[in-house]
Amino acid sequence: MAGLPRAEAIATALLLLACDGAGASSAMDARPEPAPTVPSRPPAPITEPSAPSGPAATPEATVAAVASSDAPPVDDHPRSIGRRRARRAQMVYVEPRLGTAFRGKIPRNQIFELQAHVTGDDCGGEGWGRIGDAAYVCLQHTEPVEDEPSMLPATLVDGLAPFFYARLRPKDGSGQQPPAPRYRSRRAMAVQAPPEDYLEPEHDYAFVERRRFHRQTVLTTETHRTVRERDVKRMKPSEFRGRDIAAHPIPAGTVMMWSIEWPYAIVHAEPSEESPELDRLPLHAEALAHDRPPDERGEHDAWIPVARPEAGSTSGWVLAEQVRHWIPMPPPDGITADELWIDIDLAQQMLALRRGPAVEFLTLISSGNGEHPTPVGLFRLESKWAFADMRSRAGDEDTYFVEGVPWVQYFRGRYALHGTFWHNRFGRRTSHGCINLSAHDARWVYERTWPAAKPGWLMINEHAREPGTTLRIRKGTRPPPDRRGPLPGA
Repeated sequence: MAGLPRAEAIATALLLLACDGAGASSAMDARPEPAPTVPSRPPAPITEPSAPSGPAATPEATVAAVASSDAPPVDDHPRSIGRRRARRAQMVYVEPRLGTAFRGKIPRNQIFELQAHVTGDDCGGEGWGRIGDAAYVCLQHTEPVEDEPSMLPATLVDGLAPFFYARLRPKDGSGQQPPAPRYRSRRAMAVQAPPEDYLEPEHDYAFVERRRFHRQTVLTTETHRTVRERDVKRMKPSEFRGRDIAAHPIPAGTVMMWSIEWPYAIVHAEPSEESPELDRLPLHAEALAHDRPPDERGEHDAWIPVARPEAGSTSGWVLAEQVRHWIPMPPPDGITADELWIDIDLAQQMLALRRGPAVEFLTLISSGNGEHPTPVGLFRLESKWAFADMRSRAGDEDTYFVEGVPWVQYFRGRYALHGTFWHNRFGRRTSHGCINLSAHDARWVYERTWPAAKPGWLMINEHAREPGTTLRIRKGTRPPPDRRGPLPGA
């Protein structure tokens, strides 16, 4: 990847496709800023089975015991006997033996918790260490440290994203795209050395530092490659964020609604564009609608009544095409009352984080467009990446290469939920098949789902010991097919 260091060759085995051909590749080492503490399992208490203990409790026996239970698994091993720093990128395996399935990855220089020393094969030095449920790492290229591990990715000061993002400036009046030279370092730029190369079109670049240098603002990568900010177009993540329903409940008899019209949606006195204008809802402004049953496609009439809960009446009417509103649907079979899961309605471009039948968080998304639809069905989150690179497939007409996409959660092959910094069209179909979320909302969901993100880990795969969170993607109230595959390690 241009401007970012490559990880060891073994990381290529983790290559994933996303968003109609985007690839998640190993990304830059994490930045040193501290990240917020993240719960290692869902916040509500869950009844969990005990794994076998004592000399007979082999990793295989533990996996088999938990896989046979209907309850979510738990790591009942000691939490930590020390901390280690990875002197080079470390693959995490489901067994203490090279060549077994990957459980995750820890980037170079990252610190992780060690739970126990275990016996295994194909590892020199201190041998193998257990670092989680069905998670083992060879300790040969690690070293003990006292420092605390941190969650990846660390975010910028504004808390919205882990990197500064930029691309080439738009074409000028003559149809030419102004070039953006990239220098080997700030010093090379200062002494007017020739550029190392130039930024490429259809490529969004991630930078770890933005600073003033020689009376101009520059952007720098982890490997010190530098561009002048005036030569590129900075992309700033949207500040849109969903609603924490658990902290800010919705009045009974109403549902959440957001305006998706720029610059605003108009509230009329009657369901007619000829009626007087009562109010204006700016883009992504919150409002309430009456809770009415939709048809099977998840649609109401052409007009939506704006609710006024305190008066128990309607305060106006807004065109349905200018807003998105939540359409309730019961949980799928098998979801328990205290289980955290994700519910996405493509008809209304909305995502809910739910616990059993209750909605705890609600927001807008951008799903796949007409040429790149998002699949419907019941899925599980198969893997999670703190950040990843995404690119189009060879031969695609619509090409792209996006570096450092944050808070990525894959649920089926190349399809994922992830943070988005390149548009603010939440509530409209825009993506290449993935579920686009604002940076804030992507992080909110990522930090609460399984497999749980772990300090120092770049990515983690689900396992029978830690199944991924259930995800339902539907269109309106039509039940989607169950597309969940077998659990790894079951």
